[in-house]
Amino acid sequence: MKILIIDDEILVAKSFERIFAKKHQTMVAYDGKSGLEKWIEFNPDIVILDFIMPGLNADQVIQKKPKDSHAKICLISAYIGDSETETQILKKVDLFISKPFEDIVFVSKKVLDMVGV
Repeated sequence: MKILIIDDEILVAKSFERIFAKKHQTMVAYDGKSGLEKWIEFNPDIVILDFIMPGLNADQVIQKKPKDSHAKICLISAYIGDSETETQILKKVDLFISKPFEDIVFVSKKVLDMVGV
């Protein structure tokens, strides 16, 4: 399983990476622009994506993702925005997890459950 983590909160990104790297190929990006580049290069099965990031936000990354990507998307965020934006972005993702969360191991299991692993 290939997992791409795109989050500008370094502690969150590295924590996910540490958990997933034990059994899966992982790649990390700390902003939307490099995250999109890595999505194209890495062709992940799962993308964990923060909403508000430097460069491109999650909605912009999703709009520009590779057309042939079949990656499941887990959006993590403390803030999405107005209700219309929230409704639209939630239609484009497979799982939403709000920040802050206390148990990253539990969240990681939910992400893997999303794809039946």
